[in-house]
Amino acid sequence: MVDAVLGSLGIEALFDNVTVGCEVANGKPAPDIYLHVAGLLGVRPENCLVFEDVPAGILAGKRAGMEVCAVEDAFSREFAGEKRRLADYFITDYFELLNGELR
Repeated sequence: MVDAVLGSLGIEALFDNVTVGCEVANGKPAPDIYLHVAGLLGVRPENCLVFEDVPAGILAGKRAGMEVCAVEDAFSREFAGEKRRLADYFITDYFELLNGELR
């Protein structure tokens, strides 16, 4: 499904790696998927920035030793306060990154 979505958007070439939860032993909030991808990319966890939209994903990133930016979305709007508390940063729109508004 991920490949189909990336392909339909024409953005598959923008990703060095695409990994899904079934490729690791434990799902979020365990850090497995983030540690696995960091290993594939040859990047130390402390040099990674995770973008997540749900609290379990934020916890997974933090448990992996990575900085985490929570992303606002309609699906998890009710968890906005928890996401702000758990994450290092919070954005409501990815354009905030381009404008230097990471907070």
